[in-house]
Order: sequence, then structure tokens, then C-alpha cells
Amino acid sequence: MLYHQKPTIGSILAAAINFIAQNWKQLLICYLKICTLFVLPVIVFNYFNPFPVLPHVKHAFYETPDFSFDLSSTEIIRRVLGGIGSAAIAVMTLVYIRVYFEIKEQPSVAQVWAGFKAKYVGCLIAFALFNIVVQLGFKFYYLPGIYLMPVSCLFMAIMGLEDLPLLGAVKKSFAMIIDSWWLTFGAVLITALALAIPLAIIHKTTALTLTKPAIALIDMPLTYIYDFLFVTFFVAVTFCYLALSGRVATTVTSVETDDLDPLEAD
Repeated sequence: MLYHQKPTIGSILAAAINFIAQNWKQLLICYLKICTLFVLPVIVFNYFNPFPVLPHVKHAFYETPDFSFDLSSTEIIRRVLGGIGSAAIAVMTLVYIRVYFEIKEQPSVAQVWAGFKAKYVGCLIAFALFNIVVQLGFKFYYLPGIYLMPVSCLFMAIMGLEDLPLLGAVKKSFAMIIDSWWLTFGAVLITALALAIPLAIIHKTTALTLTKPAIALIDMPLTYIYDFLFVTFFVAVTFCYLALSGRVATTVTSVETDDLDPLEAD
């Protein structure tokens, strides 16, 4: 069944929140059992290799990490390990949603793991290639990178939900973004800000109350917990794609899940 209702940022985010409210426990179990092996390496690496600090913005109660496009060996390892972990969270979430709509109920860890194994390597390579393009876009006066960011989000959803080759997913994401750039950008930006604000509060609170060694130790479990919240981001991205493709009907307060298959052919 295809829906022709025009989605809005509010309806997409409301549908994503509704889905998370119904599935967060099973998503958490899947995160713990599937993603832990992929996210822990970068957390441990960051403990022993903290982000460099920008000296010109350092102040008394907080130090601002330098997230610039650094190609030192340490930063390359950090980005590779971070990409492996982020891709695992993304693919786990996308496969969970795909299986959920296919079987019309919460999938088991085994069902998600089976789909994860089939998708992960291909998605990891595809995400890495597209991320490099986006990063290069930000190096050229930011505008190309800003434009490509929503495209990359739709691309991730397509790679995880559909059985398309790399170039097919790229073409489809660019085709979909033509009339929906602002909608996708708005949904992505609001979700990203909602995740960034708690992280900033946590970091500033710990910086004010604890010594640096204690902060480093606490950051490890906090980062592991915080990484789970990125499931929210990927759920929002997925529902944005499904709404734009007419495969899910959203309202401001709910999402239709009865008798719909988000993976049926257009």
C-alpha cells in the first residue's frame, strides 16, 4: 500500500518518537547484543587518546575539542573506529525497522542479527565513501557539504532498507532530495540538536565537578549509553525516507503500521 499524504517535519518526528516509545526496550537489547563489539573500540581508543583541544577557545570550565579534518595517524584511526561503530548502530536500526514492518511485530535479536550480517559490510563501505564526499563538500566553503548532508541521510536509509546497488542508492537519494531538501534537512537538524544538547550538558557538568582523570573514566560508560541514543537519529532518518516514498502514513500523533509494507515496490 502506498500513501500520498504530504509529510511534514512534525509528523515525521512524531512518528519516529512513537515508534521509539513502542520499541525502545527491544532496540536497546539489540544494541547491547549486536553493536557493543563495534562501538567499544572507539570508546576505549578515545579514553587513551583524547580529542585535541583548540587552545584559542579554551576557557575555565570546559575545553572545546578540535574536530577539524585532521589526517594524523591518531585521527585516522579515531575516524575509522568511529565509522565502524556508527555504521553498526545505523545498520542495526535500519534492519530492525525493516524486519519490524515485514513481520508486523518486534523482531528478535536473531532476526535482526541475520539481516545485520547480510547488510553491514556493504553499508559500511558505502557509508564511508559517501561520508568522504560530504567531508570534502564541507571543505569547499561548507555549502556543498550542507547540501549533501540530507542526501547522505536518505542514502543511508536506502542502503539499509532496500536491496539496491551502491550507484542505484546514490541516484535514488539525489532524485528524492530534489523536492524534499528542506524537509529532510529540518528533520535531521532537529534530531541532531536534540541529541547534541544532552551531550553538551553532560560534558559541561562533569567538567565543572570532576577532575580530568575522573571525567575520562565517567565518559566511557556515558559515551556507551549516549551512543544508543543515536538509534533515535537513524529512526528519524528512516521515517523521513519512508514518508517521502509514500510507504508510511504519518500524522502529528501517530504512524500507521497496520497492513503496510514499507519495502513494497513503487
